[in-house]
Amino acid sequence: MVETNLLQIKNFLESFDLQAGLYKIDEENSLDEVLVYIGQDLAQRSYFLQIRRFDKDMKQYVGEEMAPDPENTFSSLNFFMGLPFEFPEEKRDEICRLASIVNKMLPFQTFGVSEEEKHIYCQYNYPFVQEDIHENILLGIISSFIFAKDTFVQFFDDVTHEKATVDSLIQEAAKYTKTHE
Repeated sequence: MVETNLLQIKNFLESFDLQAGLYKIDEENSLDEVLVYIGQDLAQRSYFLQIRRFDKDMKQYVGEEMAPDPENTFSSLNFFMGLPFEFPEEKRDEICRLASIVNKMLPFQTFGVSEEEKHIYCQYNYPFVQEDIHENILLGIISSFIFAKDTFVQFFDDVTHEKATVDSLIQEAAKYTKTHE
C-alpha cells in the first residue's frame, strides 16, 4: 500500500524509475501536485500526468447529520493529462464527438474539451476513504493514461490537423474489425 500523500506517491513512482517531481502550485491554498513524465507521442511532444489530492468537508454536501464519519471528510486523487496542442474552433464539434466515442473504450478515465480554451484533456478522479492506495491500483491508473496517450491521442491530432475525420476513423476501424473476425 502507498500512502495517499503526494510525497509518498512521488517516491513510490520514482522507485519504478518513473520521472516524477512534487511541485507547489498554489501557496495560498497549499495545493501541490506530482508531475509524472509519461513519454512522447509520434510528433515527439512530451506528456505529463498531474496528480493532485483534494480533501473535502462532507458537511457542505450532505448536512451535519448525514455526514458519514466523525471527521466529515472525503478525499480524492485527481489524475489529469493535457494534450499539448490546441484545436481550431471549427473542429470543436468533431473533437467532442471523437471524445465521446473514445470514452466508451476507456476503463475509467475520460477525455474532455475545455469550454473556453481549445484544449483536450484526459482525467480521472479516484475517491478514497482510507489514507492509502494499493500499489497495483496506482500503477494501473498511470498505465491507463499511458495507454490512452499511445492509443488515442493520434486520433485527436489527426482530426485537429485535418488528416482525418471522425467518420474516416470509424470506417478504418470497421475495416480492421471485419478483417480480424
